[in-house]
Amino acid sequence: MKKYTKLAAFVAIAMAASTAYADDAILNANNQVSLSGGASNLNYKEISRAEVPTTMNSETGTQAAIGISTSRQGSIFGIKDVYTSVSSSFAFGNTAYDGHLLDATFTPQKATSKNFTTDVQLRLGKAFRFGVRSQFQVVPFVQYGYHYWNRDAASLETEEYSHNAFGGGVLIQGAPTDKLVLSLDVAVSGMVGAQMKEVGFPAAQLESRPITQVGVGVDYAVTKHLHVNVNYKYSNYRYGISNSVTDATGRWSIYEPDSRTTQQLVMFGVGYSF
Repeated sequence: MKKYTKLAAFVAIAMAASTAYADDAILNANNQVSLSGGASNLNYKEISRAEVPTTMNSETGTQAAIGISTSRQGSIFGIKDVYTSVSSSFAFGNTAYDGHLLDATFTPQKATSKNFTTDVQLRLGKAFRFGVRSQFQVVPFVQYGYHYWNRDAASLETEEYSHNAFGGGVLIQGAPTDKLVLSLDVAVSGMVGAQMKEVGFPAAQLESRPITQVGVGVDYAVTKHLHVNVNYKYSNYRYGISNSVTDATGRWSIYEPDSRTTQQLVMFGVGYSF
């Protein structure tokens, strides 16, 4: 009789642990530190303001990327299910330049440009959980982002683009199994302080435009603490034409035309759930 009692107790404990694991699938995924690597694809075009707009030059290509991120979901100041996340990614490599020589001749040219890109993003939101085992949740959030792009255009000159972004969006997550969590997020932000710097010239202030982002993710718990994940992020934004800036000699003036940028990031990561 004692053996049966012990067996029943063991089964009950195992079932309780399994249920808790299932209930916490999303929480486990959201309380995590992750390192990742993958690829970043850039599609950048500078566009004229002619009656029939034309592409003045472009940068296209895929670079290597690495990233680090951390997120937390829990109570803060007595408020339950507060969601916070911090992520950063770094892309580096070459793109194909298709445009013109950046001199007085303006001769058509195709060349290779070196690039380095940094993106940082912070999010703060409140999760609303649904389902018998809380296997589905929606997280409205506000976010801050910073973008930096070092562009060695056709290996002739270095331009540095940067902007801040403030906005918000929604994160939707579902856990179809004990270990698998699927995520979809959509966000819209407004630019602040968009500019381009070139050696020898003051910073050119770019007109700010909205930024749209869409992300999808898959997180799988190999164990309660060891996770693997795959994430895809799409970003689209524009810079408006800048003011004209003049170098110290007063002989040369430059400006930045309208431009459109699309970034796609695919990352494969390993994480520790705490």
